[in-house]
Amino acid sequence: QGSMIGGVYSGLEYRAYAPNHIDVIQDILDRLAEEGKSDAIVSMYMLPEQLLPESQLSGGIVPPGFRAHSCNPPQGRTSINGYTPKNNKLYCYPYRGIQVGNNAGQSLILKYEFFSGSPVLYYQGSTYPSGRIIAYPRNYMGKTSNFDYSLTMGDYPQCAWLKDVYSNWLATQNIRYGYQQEDIKKSTAWGGIGQALKAGVGALTGNWEMFGGGIGGAIMEFIGMNQELDQAERNYAMETQIHSMTPPSTSGAIGNDNTLLSMGEYKIVMNEVTITAEYAKSIDDFFSLFGYKVDELKQPNIFGRQSWNYVKTNNAVVTGNCPVYACDNYVALLNRGVRFWHNPDIGNYSLPNGVA
Repeated sequence: QGSMIGGVYSGLEYRAYAPNHIDVIQDILDRLAEEGKSDAIVSMYMLPEQLLPESQLSGGIVPPGFRAHSCNPPQGRTSINGYTPKNNKLYCYPYRGIQVGNNAGQSLILKYEFFSGSPVLYYQGSTYPSGRIIAYPRNYMGKTSNFDYSLTMGDYPQCAWLKDVYSNWLATQNIRYGYQQEDIKKSTAWGGIGQALKAGVGALTGNWEMFGGGIGGAIMEFIGMNQELDQAERNYAMETQIHSMTPPSTSGAIGNDNTLLSMGEYKIVMNEVTITAEYAKSIDDFFSLFGYKVDELKQPNIFGRQSWNYVKTNNAVVTGNCPVYACDNYVALLNRGVRFWHNPDIGNYSLPNGVA
C-alpha cells in the first residue's frame, strides 16, 4: 500500500527501530531469508530519533511528512569574552552573535537583536531515505519561520546488510523439490494403474501372458519410481551442499563512510561568538568618548549618560530666538562634534559614563 512520504509518493513501507533493537532487525533479516523473501528489503538508513514519535521506535510504521523540534540557542552572556562593557552596543552584532553550523563547512551568524523575544531555533527533517534536516530561526527579522537564514545537514547515512543467500535459496528449493517428488509419484502411479488394468484384463480373458506382463510392468513402474525419487533426492542433496558454500551477499551502501557520524559530531551546533576582551575594551572606550553612529533623523540626545554625551551631526538644523551667527555657530559646533558634560569635573574621562 503506497503513501506520501515527505510529499513524494512511495509504494514502500518504512519501519523504525531504535539502535538497541539491532537484534530484532537481524531476526527479521533471518526470517525473510528463511521464507525466500530477502529481496523484500530495498533500503536501510539512519535518521535522528527526535524526528519520530518514541512510540514508533520499536517497529512502528514511519509516519509521513516532517517533524519539527525547537531548541534554545545561547541566551547571551553578561560579558564579552570576559570583559563587561559599559556600552550596550557591544552586546549587538558585529561584536556578538550566535553561530549555527553543521560541522560540515556550512555556518551562519544570527543576531540577538533581530529576535522577537528569546532566541529560538527550529529544526525539522523528512523521514524518507534521502531526506535532509533543516534548521532555521523562529520569530527572526519579522518572520515567524525565517528560511532565509537556515542551513541543512546532508543526506541520511545509508546502511549495509547481509543477505543469507543459502537460506533464501533453500526456502525456494524446498518448494521446488516437493513438487518434483509429487510429479514423479503421480506419473508412476498412473503407469502402475495401467499395468494393473492390463493384468486384470488378462486374468478375465485367460490370457496369462498378458496377465504376467501387466504384473511385471506394475512392478517395474514401482521400481522406476523409487529410482527417480532416489535420483531427485541425490540431486537435491548435491545442490544443497553446493549452495551451502555460497557466502552471504551484501546490500545497501557498502563502504558508506561518514566520519562525522563515527565521531559523534554529525549534528547541528550553536555557540555564542564574540570579539576578544582586548578589542571589546578598546571599542568600549571609544564609544564612551565619542558614542556610536546611529544614522537617524532625530533630535540629538545631549542627555542620557552619567558624565557626558558626545554628539556629532551631519547638516544639523538649529532654530531659536537668537542671532543668525549664533545659530550658525551651533550648527558648526554640532557638525564638528561636541561633548556635553553633566559633571563639573570636565575632562576627567575616568569618570563612569554608563547609561543614566
